[in-house]
Amino acid sequence: MAKKRKTLVENFQQIIDSGDLNAFRAVFDKCEITAVNGKGITTCNAFSFHGLTPAHIRFLIEEGLNPNMDCGYGHTAAVFQAYNLENLQCLIENGADINLSLTKWGGNALYCTVLGGARSEKAVQSVRNLLECGAEIAGSYGLKGRTVLEELLACCMNTDIQYTLAISRLLLNAGADKTPQTREYVLEIGKRFEFYRKDFNPELIDELDDALMELYRLFEVEPVPRRALYDGKSPITVKSATWQKQHDELWDLLVPGRGHADTVQGEIIRIIGKVNHEILDNGGINWDADYRRLPLAMADYMRMADGLESSLVEEACRLAGEVAADSDKKLLYRLNELAVLWVLANPQPIRLEQVDYNR
Repeated sequence: MAKKRKTLVENFQQIIDSGDLNAFRAVFDKCEITAVNGKGITTCNAFSFHGLTPAHIRFLIEEGLNPNMDCGYGHTAAVFQAYNLENLQCLIENGADINLSLTKWGGNALYCTVLGGARSEKAVQSVRNLLECGAEIAGSYGLKGRTVLEELLACCMNTDIQYTLAISRLLLNAGADKTPQTREYVLEIGKRFEFYRKDFNPELIDELDDALMELYRLFEVEPVPRRALYDGKSPITVKSATWQKQHDELWDLLVPGRGHADTVQGEIIRIIGKVNHEILDNGGINWDADYRRLPLAMADYMRMADGLESSLVEEACRLAGEVAADSDKKLLYRLNELAVLWVLANPQPIRLEQVDYNR
C-alpha cells in the first residue's frame, strides 16, 4: 500500500465547498486523517476548515481524528467550528470537550475564541454558541492569568469596539464578573480611541463612538475626554513637573495618531517615544536602517534651535548617535529627558518639512 500524504491536497477547501461528501472522503484515501494544510509556520488539520457539516465532522472522528487535539494554533476543533452551532453540538456529541485547555498557559474554547481580540460578527456568534453549549466563563488563562472577559477587553482594538461590546454583554449575562482589571482595560480602550479619533473613517466613527459610550456605561467607567489637538501656533507648554509626565503631555498634545508630526517639537517627541517602544518593549526585533535614522534625525532637529543649553544639546546628539537595537534604559531615558527639555526650551512651534525616513 502506498504511503499516505501528511499534507492535505491543495484544493481541499474547494472540495468542502462543493458539498460532495464522497469527494471529501476520497481525499483521505491518499492523505492521513491527521494531514495538515502544510502552509505557514503553524499548520492546521481538517477541523480548522470552513464549510464543514456534521457529516464531515462525524466522518473525521470515525476515521480517528481527535477533536480534542491541537488542530492548529493551539486550538481544539471546537474553537474553529464554534461559529456553527450544529457543528459545535456534533463535536460535543462525539467527545469534544469545549472546556479543555491544551496547555497550562492555554485556555478553553471560549478563551481561545477571544484571544487576540474579537474582530467580527463571527466571533460574536461563536461566543454565543459556546455559552449555549455550556462553556465555562470562570477561571484564569494565558501567560497573564486573565479571565475570558479580561482577555477580550485587553485585546480590543479600535475597530473591534462594537464586537467587544456585544461579547461583553453575552459574558456578563452568563455570569462573568467585572473586576478592577476590566475597568482598567475599558479605560485603555477609551484612551486609545481618543488618540486616534481624528484618523477614523468618517463612515465608521459614529457607530464606534456609540459602542464605546455603551461600553463605558456597561463597566461603569468615566468616559475619556476628547483629545485636545494642538493648533500649531500657540507656545508649547505643559503642566506636569517630571520629565516622564511632561513627555506624556507632549505626546498627547503634539503627536498625531498616524504619520509624522506637524512640528519639529512633535516629531522629536514622536521619535524618542517610537524608538523607546521598539527597543524596550519589542526587544529591537524590527530595528533596521530606517529605525537607525530616527535618532539621527532627532539630533538634526535639536540643532535647529538654541533654546536649550548647548552642552545638553551636544549630549543629546552624542547619545542619539549611540542608539542601537540593544541600547539600555539608562541611555534611552536620558535621551528622552533631554528631548523633553529641548521641546520645553523651544516653545515656539517649528514647522516640520519633508522627512527622509519612513518610520
